[in-house]
Amino acid sequence: MARIKVLEKAVVAQIAAGEVVERPASVVKELVENALDAGARTVNVEVTDGGLARITVIDDGCGMDRDDAVLALERHATSKIAAASDLEGVRTLGFRGEALPSIAAVSRLVLQTRPADCDVGTEVECEGGTVLAVRTSGGPPGTTVTVTDLFYNTPARKKFVKSPTQERALVSEIVGRLALSRPDVAFRLKSGGREVLQTSGSGDLLDALASVFGGSLAREMLPVQLEVPGMSVWGFIGRPGVSRSTRRYQVFFINGRYIKSSYLASAAEEALVGVNPAGRHPVLVLNLVLDPALVDVNVHPAKLEVRFSRSREVYTLVYQAVRGAVSRSVNVEDGTAPAASFPAPGRGVELPETARPFQLLLTPEAEMREDIQDYFCFPALRPLAALPPAYLLCHGQDGLYIVDQHAAHERILYERFLDRLGTLPTRQLVIPITVEIRGQEAAALAEYGSFLLQAGFDVEPFGETTFIVRSVPAFVENAGEEKLLRDVLERLAEEKPPDEATLGRILAATLACHRAVRAGQTLGVEEMNGLLAELARTREPRVCPHGRPTFVRIGFGELERRFGRE
Repeated sequence: MARIKVLEKAVVAQIAAGEVVERPASVVKELVENALDAGARTVNVEVTDGGLARITVIDDGCGMDRDDAVLALERHATSKIAAASDLEGVRTLGFRGEALPSIAAVSRLVLQTRPADCDVGTEVECEGGTVLAVRTSGGPPGTTVTVTDLFYNTPARKKFVKSPTQERALVSEIVGRLALSRPDVAFRLKSGGREVLQTSGSGDLLDALASVFGGSLAREMLPVQLEVPGMSVWGFIGRPGVSRSTRRYQVFFINGRYIKSSYLASAAEEALVGVNPAGRHPVLVLNLVLDPALVDVNVHPAKLEVRFSRSREVYTLVYQAVRGAVSRSVNVEDGTAPAASFPAPGRGVELPETARPFQLLLTPEAEMREDIQDYFCFPALRPLAALPPAYLLCHGQDGLYIVDQHAAHERILYERFLDRLGTLPTRQLVIPITVEIRGQEAAALAEYGSFLLQAGFDVEPFGETTFIVRSVPAFVENAGEEKLLRDVLERLAEEKPPDEATLGRILAATLACHRAVRAGQTLGVEEMNGLLAELARTREPRVCPHGRPTFVRIGFGELERRFGRE
């Protein structure tokens, strides 16, 4: 009996849909990219229940006649390539001919379209990939696609979709990315009848950036521009010190296509070594313009990843452009960090007595853990010296210990915060501050707001994207309130804790990172001893809350081998 068989057409369609349509945001991305390829100058997106119940994308592009409208719902039907050789120079966002049929295979879809030179349009109705009706319709020039009951016929797929709040945030994020790719197109996003995003279509990237990320962030951006033979880059990057705890605010485009690239992100971050704090990620929107023949855009079904044939040159382009933009902003020679803002190696930053890092631990000495014998036995260490910018050299019975002062202090504060969540002292702001919170961060605030209140964050909505902060944890320094709140929300949006215990750990780790002593801060001998004693009392002194080691040991045996004394 034959074991190999040809799959049914419906099964093939659902498999293909699974590669392209992961969630409502995937549908929105594909439909908006089709609109942009059609020459649209305005794109309106409306979603209900995060897009699971309904998605509507309306554009004023070129539209399609009756024959093309029907053919567009066939797999691999496209107007954008005709031969395999065309893949070497793709200039459109879509080209596979998979988007519409894949979406139609897992939803109920209605396509309404009319070219500007036709008096009447066409409406095509589909259900589960099957065309139910084709009829004449009216309507303005352009195309409207309405998708309802997404994944109604693939319940296994629907189980992996997140809550409507989270899905709505993901839709907002992808529409924002696409709006940044085309500042000359007016975008409008409505969710549940409320306007979430609107751009003017003025062609000014900074104007679009203000609409997507908020005006306060847009005012902190620096222009980036560099052109070399065969390629160029332009856009904006945040001033030194403007950073986030995740890479969500890093947006890259290749020839107008939104992509995700850790390779390009590494190039930008490498350019900011010594300028940006360690562990922080710059905010940026960069457009790279390359010969299409140098970019392979056909490596990912959703077209979010690309390959470069001259990858090292692209890396260098981004590095030099970012480094140059930041260097010009601080008026220093390229490659040199401004000494006034960033401590040079070998120099410490003395803290005023009121800001000494170990005076604000949450529990007095008498309350600290005494029964540490059940835990890892932290060795008795004697501090020898500070090794700038962030290390303590310590003598141990079995060798030399190098302690990361920030990681060690993070571990101490993390456990204190974790044990005291819900009873942390708060500070009421004399003058409440307003912050702009959008996308996934806004969704995280909506979902975890009550828990954040227990931790000391009293945040109230004040419009669509504006919030008022009335209180924060007591230890937060003045002017640091917004940064901490954003970092907490970004972590929650990134990690999406499934339960209260995980939520508490994320919150405690973020708070500890903000409060911990920084690289470049010089500690006295008494403070070093205090840090080591506190670390010894923790439940897990070997690693910080993020899993990085707090110390490294070089044994005497290793030292003897290195010095040839064996």
